[in-house]
Amino acid sequence: MNETEFITSLPLFEYQKKGVAFLHSIGSGLLGDSPGVGKTLQVIALAEHTGAEKILVFCPAVLKHQWANELKIFVPHRKSIVIEGNKKERTELWKQEADYYIVNYELLLRDFLEMNTREWCYIFADEATKISNARAKQSRMIKKLTAKRRIAMTGTPISNKAQDCWNLIDFTNPGVFGNYWGFLQRYCIKNKWGSIFAYQNMEELRGRLQKYMIRRTKEEVLPDLPEKITTDVP
Repeated sequence: MNETEFITSLPLFEYQKKGVAFLHSIGSGLLGDSPGVGKTLQVIALAEHTGAEKILVFCPAVLKHQWANELKIFVPHRKSIVIEGNKKERTELWKQEADYYIVNYELLLRDFLEMNTREWCYIFADEATKISNARAKQSRMIKKLTAKRRIAMTGTPISNKAQDCWNLIDFTNPGVFGNYWGFLQRYCIKNKWGSIFAYQNMEELRGRLQKYMIRRTKEEVLPDLPEKITTDVP
């Protein structure tokens, strides 16, 4: 899809339309825009554009109600449920019909059976560094869920550890980076004790990531943004 052809009723800036068009064209991938560029609105627009009906949103616990509030603002016709409470309360919430089910990552280990009773149209993994450690249990569990399309969202896709991006891409596009140990051999340098202390072939890795990731910084999108408005609220 040509990025200029993307049409939405949501209030997206041009760079956000390009981001949604990219994600739509690849189906599953990584939205790596820097913080403050508007990743949440882009994936909501993506779900609207594709007519997705069952969407599972993972985010840190402190962001669950923020997600619910943004959905009320931008897509008030969509029903969203924040999964919380004790086990009995959460089980009842999972049984309800909704478009968006919003959960924190820790519930992967507690409510996996309830999550895995359906095929999701989308799984959105917000603040996806929570699943960047390939050896962590919740990083493995999220990849076992059934979904037509998967989007990982993080403002720091390759922040300090290049090895962390392997699981993000393997979550969205399984197998395209090979297995984890082969990835480490190609891009990581270990000392005699087996600990990673340096990296190699980084330009190659960035080139491979570009097929599955879109990333813009605040500085890059500044020309698309309106003038800053300052309001004093006594």
